[in-house]
Amino acid sequence: MSDSGKSTVVLDSSALVALLTDGGRLGDWVADEVTGCALAAPHVALFEVASILRRQQLAGEIDASAATLAHTDLRALPLELWPYALLAEKIWELREHLNAYDAAYVALADLLGAPVVTLDAQLAKVDGLRCTVHLPPGRPPRGRAGASRPAPDSR
Repeated sequence: MSDSGKSTVVLDSSALVALLTDGGRLGDWVADEVTGCALAAPHVALFEVASILRRQQLAGEIDASAATLAHTDLRALPLELWPYALLAEKIWELREHLNAYDAAYVALADLLGAPVVTLDAQLAKVDGLRCTVHLPPGRPPRGRAGASRPAPDSR
């Protein structure tokens, strides 16, 4: 619970991008998941989302105005950002199972007792997580758990 009495959810970069750019099923799902909730994320989420928006624009998946609007909306979101220092120990504990980016979201969710809202089905496959992972319907866990994610700008 946040100080406001609302339930808190941790949004990963995939969920944030869907919320900001997807007017379809996935964006609607994320919006439904976070309605009435306090939003939290590690600071790295802002860098990841900006990098994804850039990549999507360069690939022609979204145009420049949509990317700019999404970036502006990202900065305006009522998102409580958490620094690395508060999550570092847990991130390091998770290193055998998750890369540091994914571990940051899981560490924050553990700290807050909140679920992680994500489109990344691999997170739900990681054994021993204490947090809940919320995935969109029809997106079952698949692939190798904890697979390394490329550096944010090379996706």
